[in-house]
Amino acid sequence: KLTSALKEAVQEKLGETWSPEQIVGRLYPGKLSFKSIYRWIYNGLFDLPLTVLRQKGKRQKPRETRGRFNIGTPISKRPKEVRKRDTFGHWEVDTVISV
Repeated sequence: KLTSALKEAVQEKLGETWSPEQIVGRLYPGKLSFKSIYRWIYNGLFDLPLTVLRQKGKRQKPRETRGRFNIGTPISKRPKEVRKRDTFGHWEVDTVISV
């Protein structure tokens, strides 16, 4: 339950750029949940903007770690002979024999 003393202590530490996890871990281990602090912040029970949080209230998207696949020439840029598949090396064949 949010008491005035708890509210004042949490608000002070948030102002010092502590995260809710740090506040709970150092000041109230086992007595308070960091999720409660986040809920109180998002519900506006503190007189603080979301910018006191480290991520400033932004949703984090997972970053794309794969690179672009840029090898090869697009089909539209290949020579006309390749489309005819007359010469060796321009064929595409399934060489796997199933048993």
